[in-house]
Amino acid sequence: MAVGILFGRAHDVSAVILATGCGVCFLAFIKKDFAQFILCLLFFLLGFSLIWIHDNKALPPNDVYHFVSKKRVDVTFKIAATESERAYNTRYLVEIKSVNGKSVTGYARWYAPQKVSSTLLPGDVLHLTNVKIKKPSSYRNIGGFDYDQYLKNRGITAIITTAKKTVVTHVETTFSWRRPFEKVKNSIKQALYFDDKMVTAIARAMLIGDQGFISPEARTAFSRAGSAHLLAVSGLHVGFISATVYFAVKAFMFLVFYNAKYEWTSAGHPSRIAAIFAIICVLAFAVMTGPRVSSARAAIMVATYLAAIFLGRGRDFYGAFAVAGIIILIGSPWSIFEAGFQLSFSAVFFIVVFMERWWKPVFESNQQMFFKPPPGARVLRNLPYFGSFAAVSVFATMGSAPIAAYHFNVIPLYGVFLNTFLVPVASLAVPWGLFWAFVPSAWAMQVTQTVMRFIWDMTKLTADAPFSHYQVGDISASSVVLYYLFILLSLFMKPSIIKKRLAVSVAIVFIATVSIPPLSSAFNSRLKIMFVDVGQGDCTVVIWPKGGAMVIDAGGRYRTFDPGRSVIAPLLWSEQRTKLTALVVTHSDRDHM
Repeated sequence: MAVGILFGRAHDVSAVILATGCGVCFLAFIKKDFAQFILCLLFFLLGFSLIWIHDNKALPPNDVYHFVSKKRVDVTFKIAATESERAYNTRYLVEIKSVNGKSVTGYARWYAPQKVSSTLLPGDVLHLTNVKIKKPSSYRNIGGFDYDQYLKNRGITAIITTAKKTVVTHVETTFSWRRPFEKVKNSIKQALYFDDKMVTAIARAMLIGDQGFISPEARTAFSRAGSAHLLAVSGLHVGFISATVYFAVKAFMFLVFYNAKYEWTSAGHPSRIAAIFAIICVLAFAVMTGPRVSSARAAIMVATYLAAIFLGRGRDFYGAFAVAGIIILIGSPWSIFEAGFQLSFSAVFFIVVFMERWWKPVFESNQQMFFKPPPGARVLRNLPYFGSFAAVSVFATMGSAPIAAYHFNVIPLYGVFLNTFLVPVASLAVPWGLFWAFVPSAWAMQVTQTVMRFIWDMTKLTADAPFSHYQVGDISASSVVLYYLFILLSLFMKPSIIKKRLAVSVAIVFIATVSIPPLSSAFNSRLKIMFVDVGQGDCTVVIWPKGGAMVIDAGGRYRTFDPGRSVIAPLLWSEQRTKLTALVVTHSDRDHM
């Protein structure tokens, strides 16, 4: 299915990735398993059809996209979901009902002022006067982030902006299945309020997935420290919650019924009941935190595992992994092109594969390995708890590092060591914080605040340490493919001279594809000048011969958007420049600094 989606939107994928997809299909074919080939072909056609239909679906004549205008209008819409709460406004997904009294359909994004957004919930129908309906637009830069396509993928075709004269009137409240979950989320959000704004922002991000108050500086610190995954509700958080609920309910059932109903408890019924409770909590948590790929993937996989426990069947990781991928791609085929999907699935896949193929042989000397584990790995036999967390941190980093470098141009160097300590802390903090957010307790919330402050202090200390991260220029998709090919060869091929030579050859080609672009840029004798759209005017970027760059008037008039971080830096990385040699500001206006 993934290969079919890649072919369906081939203009967004490099030829090497397409070739890799063809190779996978070819390998399935040469096994002479006709049933397997037919199954692969059907999934290929399904993926191709899903993305093609999504990209070529025509908008109805009364879609809100056709009502984009510079004139101010009156709009009636229903709040579909709360996307993110910020310091200055709250971002909502709204379903348009009418424009100037005319029936209209479609979805738009509305940035509601803080003074009117505090009590709004999904299902509320509002009437706004004196607003503008704008078309989503990207910056006019070649190769820049396509904001229009980003919103189109999510079914959003317009943006609604308000003015000082805008009047907001609540019309009615209609049914919305998201409303009760949003109420619970808001109550938790209110409980997670501390005097320290940074602690409040981190607690809300970790526990309920609301990252609206995370500052750009904090995001940079977590990214450089290699602990950014703690801010995104992912398999880590879902796993903590499911395990806590499952073992707590199971222990309670045994404690209450073991003596009275010995045969009933011995038959495994407490485990089945605990699995049901855990499934309900996991799915409710995933819905409450929003439609994120990482939480959806984790919820589906965990629910599949727990369902197997309830049915008394064996657990199959690869089956649960495939089910999660298929469900997400059927609902959102475009998600395969985004960093969240790639990081989530690659990290969990390589954690399990490395644990099976590399970690177990450390403890089982009779297992044959392609490469011998480092001598220090065997010391971890005597530290199984610490060793497991360290191994998971190492394997997750190895599985996601090239994708993180491809999308974010940074390689954290201390992330493995930091996560070895922070992940166990987070495994206790997440269920603890959520439980006591429902049951008010001053001392318990003080513990939550202390833990969140510890996580931030450790992250900040690591990010500010010398050589904490390595900034890289753009790397090619071929480099990412070669990296994973080398890892898979190392894990799945039986030791032999020929296969070791093949793996070494792949490693050499990988090193060449990574090192040649920056070296060629360093010896390039051409002067290059680019004029970059940063919103309010243009910025001038000068690429010096043989290294170095200068930026003139980088912009920055927005409250919640930094053009330097989001527009200029990616452009410099594409030119293999990771540092500036000069920064020029022609005058002190805000849109120039």
